[in-house]
Amino acid sequence: MGPVALTPIQHWFFNLGLEAPHHWNMSLLLEARTSLDAALLERALAHLLGHHDALRLGFASGEDGWHQAICEPGARVTVARVDLSAVPEVERPSALSRHAEAAQRALRLEGPLVQAVLLEWGAGHSTRLMLAVHHLVVDAVSWRILLEDRRRRTRGSRRGTPWCCLRRRRRSRRGPVAWRRWRARRR
Repeated sequence: MGPVALTPIQHWFFNLGLEAPHHWNMSLLLEARTSLDAALLERALAHLLGHHDALRLGFASGEDGWHQAICEPGARVTVARVDLSAVPEVERPSALSRHAEAAQRALRLEGPLVQAVLLEWGAGHSTRLMLAVHHLVVDAVSWRILLEDRRRRTRGSRRGTPWCCLRRRRRSRRGPVAWRRWRARRR
């Protein structure tokens, strides 16, 4: 936990001088096969944040440029619930776009860098989960890993399996130390 050096791609990003750097994200809209419980999703997302340090990164600009730090585990992602059941079917795409854009605008470089919106369409329709994550902490490859971890943890929680008993993904014994060395060599 604490400060870590920026990666080369993070330096590149901040050197772009974007007018709205908070709004540089990747988002997904997932359709659920079963009903989703917002409280269960919040616990699953909290565990993901605890498990994946990058999701707890926060960025700040100082006199000598941008810095990042990993926040302590315990950060939470509030799952916003949106009931679209009363919205006429033809207006739902634009309502969905408005809520997705609001979640994306809520991302802040200081954190949180993850936003979640549970969209309920009403009886006979699937519930949808929209996830927005800042591109500084997620890419196309890491999405797959995060989604698999979220699925496993939500499924395990439904079965009553405690979080601590869910198998962790295999990772280097050197963990963050190896990552820090790799970053240092890339500067």
